Amino acid sequence: LTVGGNWLDDDGYRMGEFTKRKRLNFGASYRSGNIKGLSYGVNGNFLQQSSGSVLIWRSFEQAYEPPVGDLTTTESSTNNIDPFITYRKGNNNHSLRTRFLHVKNDNSTNNKDNEQDNESSLFYADYQWQKHLERLKIKITSGATNEAVSSTSPLFGGRNIRHNHAFYTQLDKKW
Repeated sequence: LTVGGNWLDDDGYRMGEFTKRKRLNFGASYRSGNIKGLSYGVNGNFLQQSSGSVLIWRSFEQAYEPPVGDLTTTESSTNNIDPFITYRKGNNNHSLRTRFLHVKNDNSTNNKDNEQDNESSLFYADYQWQKHLERLKIKITSGATNEAVSSTSPLFGGRNIRHNHAFYTQLDKKW
């Protein structure tokens, strides 16, 4: 998909804003024939994008003409893979949902590196157990979530690492 234009002026510089994208999405799931209640699979998305944008225009009268060479171009990719598994037996449901996400943005102005690149990776996992106590009309949901993120960007101070861990429990009662 292309939006906008990719024009060159007399000096060979790109003029105007543009976006070009390539995207692939997929999903696959499988129900076990050997273990009743077991299913698993993987989903994913892959996006490659080239874009150009201008933050400051030539003048009020020439609002759609960027100054020569001031087009910031970005080559980026955003990819995620999401494996999952679920197991249901009686009133007990177990699920494990995971994600690996990677984002990369390579920025340049006039084909020169402008030290505004960034890259990050995220690892995510959520385990959840749920039990329905029909006689009491109560549903118990409990689990644990873990997340680890690593990002790098010269513009925002180098490398940053973050971890987030949580346990949760919830009771639902119907009257």
